[in-house]
Amino acid sequence: MCGIFGYFNLNDSQVFYDLGKYSETRGKEASGYMRIDKNNSDILKFPLPFSDSSVKNHILKDKNQKNKKTFIGHTRLKTHGDERLEANNQPVLSKNTFVVHNGIIVNYKDLIKEFNLKTESDLDSEVIPQLINFFLENNDFSISLKSTIEHLGGEVSISGYNSDTQKYFLFTNTGSIYYLINNGKIVFFSSEEWICRKIQDNYKISGELKKLEPNTGIILNSNFDIEEIFEQQCFGVEKNPIYLDVIINNFKNKKIIEPVLNRCSNCVLPDTVPFIEFDKKGICNFCNEHETHKRGDVTDVMNKLKEEKNIVVGFSGGRDSSYGLSYLKDRLNSNFVAVSYDWGMVTDLARRNQARVVGKLGVEHVWVSADIAKKRNNIKKNFLAWLSKPHLGMVPILMAGDKEWQKQLLKAAENKGTEYIVQFQSPFEHTYFKYGFAGIKPIFSSTNETPSIIKKYKFLLQLLFFYLYNFIKNPKYLNSTIFDSIKGFFIFYLKRGKIISLFEYIEYIEKDVNNYLEKNFMWECDPSTPTTWRIGDGTAPLYNYIYWIYAGFTENDFYRSNQIREGQISRQQALEMVIIENQPRFDEIKNYCELIDVDYDFVMDSLKKIEDNSLVSEWNK
Repeated sequence: MCGIFGYFNLNDSQVFYDLGKYSETRGKEASGYMRIDKNNSDILKFPLPFSDSSVKNHILKDKNQKNKKTFIGHTRLKTHGDERLEANNQPVLSKNTFVVHNGIIVNYKDLIKEFNLKTESDLDSEVIPQLINFFLENNDFSISLKSTIEHLGGEVSISGYNSDTQKYFLFTNTGSIYYLINNGKIVFFSSEEWICRKIQDNYKISGELKKLEPNTGIILNSNFDIEEIFEQQCFGVEKNPIYLDVIINNFKNKKIIEPVLNRCSNCVLPDTVPFIEFDKKGICNFCNEHETHKRGDVTDVMNKLKEEKNIVVGFSGGRDSSYGLSYLKDRLNSNFVAVSYDWGMVTDLARRNQARVVGKLGVEHVWVSADIAKKRNNIKKNFLAWLSKPHLGMVPILMAGDKEWQKQLLKAAENKGTEYIVQFQSPFEHTYFKYGFAGIKPIFSSTNETPSIIKKYKFLLQLLFFYLYNFIKNPKYLNSTIFDSIKGFFIFYLKRGKIISLFEYIEYIEKDVNNYLEKNFMWECDPSTPTTWRIGDGTAPLYNYIYWIYAGFTENDFYRSNQIREGQISRQQALEMVIIENQPRFDEIKNYCELIDVDYDFVMDSLKKIEDNSLVSEWNK
């Protein structure tokens, strides 16, 4: 989830600095690098972006070096571990082995126990150099490196150096390393192709740009000659994965709270849903207007995608994108890249599941990171503004920062020279009530009818007016976040590109998807909820809690109702599900508060002070 990069036999450290600066798109919470020559080596780490002036000064202080050196660097996307502690940043060192790592080792805790490793940080990456040294005691370097890789589980792209053997190495199980080679020597490398091309073009460096294929490694000697190219898979797995059936059984013994609601006699939508109407039989208008989902021809779509050299795939790490990515891999092999965007509220669970999937599939994985600290501070400002004048229609403002993911997909497509973006949205996850709480009747009904251009722009103008009106009505929204919010709005609704929604063409059966992910990837579930939807979104527990306590329903009610209409589950099954799935996830809400630096008790007390019916009635004014 970070950026790794390096330059061998370097004359100008400006080149290395630019490699790191461009790699900040993958993480800017911390940075570090190792500097190696034949006589000595050292490591520098910073709880700062690579482009920070203090980091830059360290790198460029001897720009024109008399002695050629190797630089291998890292830009960090924070997963777990406080970046202010030097031990929690990279490169990681054990004895005389240096390593930088991009990805997540999902079984690192099991490896610590199995090999009795002595860790000094919260980093999963720390086990890699320790394992190399462990196997190096009785083997040569090549065998020790391969043995280490074999025991790792998850997403693994690494580079490093062992000073005892004077060996350099590169390895990836996803194909997320590109390198420039000239006369049998690797000149530089990076996590992404566009960075390598930009460095090559800017500095007119001769050589051939190549991709390190999934499950492939390279060992270099002290003269930077390629000594060995090898193939090795990661086979490490977790000993005790959390399966969904265990979670469901645990919920059977919990005290369940059910709001008293009047629900549709066909689906489970209550009368607190905006713009809901019931006929004489008690059936809601969402059911009466529903048309069975009609899928397109998947063969035609696959043939079209096969013709493309590159395809960008939006990959959140949720169940839908994980299943969809595997589906594409089976049918398209390797002509696509998975792109993820971290806006500060992606859960560690989502990252671990991403690592499980791309690591096993061998799919190139591009992470784009926002300024996490800035994004979380924006969320804090908007949330405090919302608490000062609550309105259910304004709840989506808490997620405004994540809308930029659409822009990042378009940018990734441009870097890969493709127009096509594949996304994975199940046909059941439409949550039109969010527009309803803004006083806007959704034009996107439960039918397959495509709204006209006039209706779309009328809808968007209404939505934009609603937000602008509430910004003026509540001046606390008029802070530094407003530009982020407006930008996110226009990007999400107006800048789309050529998008192919996979589940418009293939059947989506939730149970089959869950079973497939569990069987093939040991996919991790959230112990706080028996649903597998939205578990990678760190904001969902809070905003669904708000909807639940003041309107009596959440996104889950809409999801299950859509499944009823498509004949996948019965009303009784749906009702049993939503009663359990809607239970407050207080631990996750507390974690949300910690991430954005607001007091949990203050938040819960503030929510309790809001009159139960005030927010529900507000949308109808």
